[in-house]
Amino acid sequence: MAERSAVYYQGVLFTHEKKCLRILLKGSQPIVICLARSIWKRFPLELKKAINHNRLLIITKFPSGINRVTKRRAIERNQFIAHLSDTLFISHASPGGKLESLCKEWMTLNKSLYTFKRKYNGNLLQFGVKPYWN
Repeated sequence: MAERSAVYYQGVLFTHEKKCLRILLKGSQPIVICLARSIWKRFPLELKKAINHNRLLIITKFPSGINRVTKRRAIERNQFIAHLSDTLFISHASPGGKLESLCKEWMTLNKSLYTFKRKYNGNLLQFGVKPYWN
């Protein structure tokens, strides 16, 4: 996945998102990070190289001074990303959780959704999210 010529959105809040970002930074594809807060005043060192090589764009819908990520802001960020995207990859959404609910909503808007074909994603696959890998 790290070598595909696509743009990847990252939340960079949770450990698995940070791991995924590190993998993507090893590749050559463009990356977009969409924050659920205002833009950082100082960029993490590992991101500066990609920024300097015009591979990384960091965006947010929040004005300066919004420095804390909340559930509401994360939902707003996810809606913002979905609005900008035709295709979305969801690594996992808990059964009955907010992200699962958003996935169902996005499917009604004719967005293409993909996830890993794994037992823990059975809820997503059951309502029509397409498997990314067999």
